[in-house]
Amino acid sequence: MAGDNRDPAARGFGQGYEYVATGFTFAFAILLFGAGGWALDGWLHTRPLFAIAGAFLGGFAGFMNIYYRVKRETEAGKGEGGGGGGGGGGMKPYASLIVLGVGRWCWRPWSGGARRGSGRR
Repeated sequence: MAGDNRDPAARGFGQGYEYVATGFTFAFAILLFGAGGWALDGWLHTRPLFAIAGAFLGGFAGFMNIYYRVKRETEAGKGEGGGGGGGGGGMKPYASLIVLGVGRWCWRPWSGGARRGSGRR
């Protein structure tokens, strides 16, 4: 029974890493799209234009990633007590899917290892 007492705290600790990874994904999206804009600016010789636009696009994509994550977790919390419906959360913007995929790829070694050792049976 001592393992059951530590399980909720371990779960919360692992969930904290997921939220830290979400924050880093947001920052990484801004940097990634900004760097892509910077490279495009160098190629087209329009130095600050696409770098700024890329940073704003990355910020928007990162925000949408966070928004849909919170929306999905909120709906999952509501659906735990009920029968559950078929809603999948709607279609995400393409840029948000890129950020979500890149963020999961970058943080898989760190967050996956931390979650394996904390609370799984």
